[in-house]
Amino acid sequence: MPEKPAAVHMEPPAYGDSSRDAIKAIVVGMSEQNAKALSALRSELDELEQLMLVSAARVQAEVEGHAVICRYVNAEVGRLHDVVGKMRETQTEVVRVTASTDDRASA
Repeated sequence: MPEKPAAVHMEPPAYGDSSRDAIKAIVVGMSEQNAKALSALRSELDELEQLMLVSAARVQAEVEGHAVICRYVNAEVGRLHDVVGKMRETQTEVVRVTASTDDRASA
């Protein structure tokens, strides 16, 4: 039987290496650009978050101020109801006294 020639280890061809390197450089460049863009976006979002927190704190303080005013007005309305009620009671007593005086005078 004839002998088989010894197997020779073959290397893949070297052509295309420059194309692969160019594609890899493009992908790496795009990845770096995306990373920078995402970092800039994160910075903008952080800044916006801070502005919103400051704005919310101002609104909260303003709402609390309005609530204090509303509580004060409510208390004053209650006090004025009491004053008007006492005035009505006093006026009713005056009418009774006047009516009883008129009754005595006509008798």
